[in-house]
Amino acid sequence: MEEAVELSRVKHAKCATLYGNKAHEVAVESTLVRALPGFSIVGMADQSIQESRERIKSALSSIHFEFPSQKITINLSPSDLKKEGSHFDLVIALLIAIQKERFTCNDFFIFGELGLDGKIKKTNAIFPIILSLAAHIQNLRVLVPSSLLPKIEHIPHIQAFGVETLHEAVLFF
Repeated sequence: MEEAVELSRVKHAKCATLYGNKAHEVAVESTLVRALPGFSIVGMADQSIQESRERIKSALSSIHFEFPSQKITINLSPSDLKKEGSHFDLVIALLIAIQKERFTCNDFFIFGELGLDGKIKKTNAIFPIILSLAAHIQNLRVLVPSSLLPKIEHIPHIQAFGVETLHEAVLFF
């Protein structure tokens, strides 16, 4: 029974990475468990994603989020696909921020780099990833930095929503 309770604490969301010239969906999972406090990201994440831990901590503190004294684990799946890019920041921060909430954000692809102050920045990888995803996913729904909306809104069959800050993204969900 305790195992089932623990599994229900896993939150899910979606992001993507470019491999060659094609975007590949990445399932992002988070969990908080009773253990020595820590924050780890697993699943063949490159250095830019590993460094995101510090950006995420700072951005979450900008919205007065208090890190629990638990072990935070973020899993990027599939594990055998190399992931790279700071555009994973927003989805990871959101999963941590909503960990204790009952709602989910797993029907959106979420992209954005976080500033230390919680502002969401675009990266050069986001637009090509979304363009590639739109070619093979119907009715694609994305949450992106607001500065990308004018460009993304020209892609057919896509619902794009923009946010300026981590706080706005939390309120969006």
